[in-house]
Amino acid sequence: MKKNFLSICLILVNLTLLNAQKTTWESPYVGSSKEVLYLPDANAVYWRYGWERTENDKNGYVIKGKFPDARYFSYNIYDDVTKSSIGSLTDFNIKADDSKNNYTLYIVPEGTIINEKNVLFFKNNLSKVSVILRHYLPNKNIYGNVSIPKIELFDTTKKKTKEAPKSVAVPKFSKEDVEKYLVPMFQKFMENPQENLHKLQSQSKGKPINIEELICKQLVSNVFNFYKKNNVIYSFNLNSDGTYPNNDNHYLTMPIVRSNHDDICVVKFRAPNYPHSAKDFPISDVRYFSISQGDELTYNYNTIADYEFKVNSDGFIYIVIANESEQLKTKAKTLGMNFMPWLVNEKMLLIYRNMLPNPNYKKATNSVPKLDKSKPVKEQTATNFIGDFAPIGFFFTMDSFLNSRTIPAF
Repeated sequence: MKKNFLSICLILVNLTLLNAQKTTWESPYVGSSKEVLYLPDANAVYWRYGWERTENDKNGYVIKGKFPDARYFSYNIYDDVTKSSIGSLTDFNIKADDSKNNYTLYIVPEGTIINEKNVLFFKNNLSKVSVILRHYLPNKNIYGNVSIPKIELFDTTKKKTKEAPKSVAVPKFSKEDVEKYLVPMFQKFMENPQENLHKLQSQSKGKPINIEELICKQLVSNVFNFYKKNNVIYSFNLNSDGTYPNNDNHYLTMPIVRSNHDDICVVKFRAPNYPHSAKDFPISDVRYFSISQGDELTYNYNTIADYEFKVNSDGFIYIVIANESEQLKTKAKTLGMNFMPWLVNEKMLLIYRNMLPNPNYKKATNSVPKLDKSKPVKEQTATNFIGDFAPIGFFFTMDSFLNSRTIPAF
């Protein structure tokens, strides 16, 4: 029965991930869309191009573009099987071809002999690879006022290029993924199939059940074990592999579970400084920071970017997260706090990003070690490493918050 179930699951996954894209690059993934998985930032736009290869394949790719008008842009190479980054090139490391801001990037297998300005290598043993171009806070439009870069297939032996084929979709889940995630879910489902089917149908809101959503939900489900009711809510540096992370971003994750629909979550942290112009970047603490509100399926519902935050006179950023109402928004503004509407169900993943922390800035999220499950969790909260610069939170009742004359302490 297990073997038959694996076959059925793989067929379902294949149908879910069919690629209908007809252009070289896939259609842009806009982080503000509530249809994009993997907890994106709402201020990010990214384009993906994927390909399949054999171990002896000598082909690579050439990308030709112009520097966009954006706070930040970069390229990451991914192992599409693990969805983890294996190399990246950031805007300030990309060398221009000429004075007109043109650049050329080569993506080639390891061992390729190449003498070019901008090169990214990928391992020869990879069978499924992709490149992702990201823009953060592009000016005026998602392209940053330039054309989308051209990507061509590159024969590394003959040093010749030709038109690139269509992008290969995000790969189907492997048999190991199915065994790890879908089989346990199926076994649990069969304990009470009628009731569980009703739950799945309710959660999908009348849409076809999305296998990829179920996988993502299983991927992050253990995160909520770090939430303790009626205690201070801490953030952690959890493993972000499997979600196409950006090498230049360093993440802290705060799992939050709301048990009372009217309760209010207050989050606070000390703010790093960020560049207000290009000349500020070398001396700023980070290139960019934000707080994003995601759900247990890894969709993003809201992002507050660095420039949108109001910083209190004590140096802290305070965020009120609650059901949207004019009364609460007015109260938050009066107290010098920021307001974020609660948009998910009862389970929230709050993601704090620091992009390109300055090496001299020791309070960035990259100063927090990855969580080690073999060690006590209490010793691994982000506050243990960066103190007040790590987000923490606490729940308050509606009445206690509205009756507060100052920012509630916790």
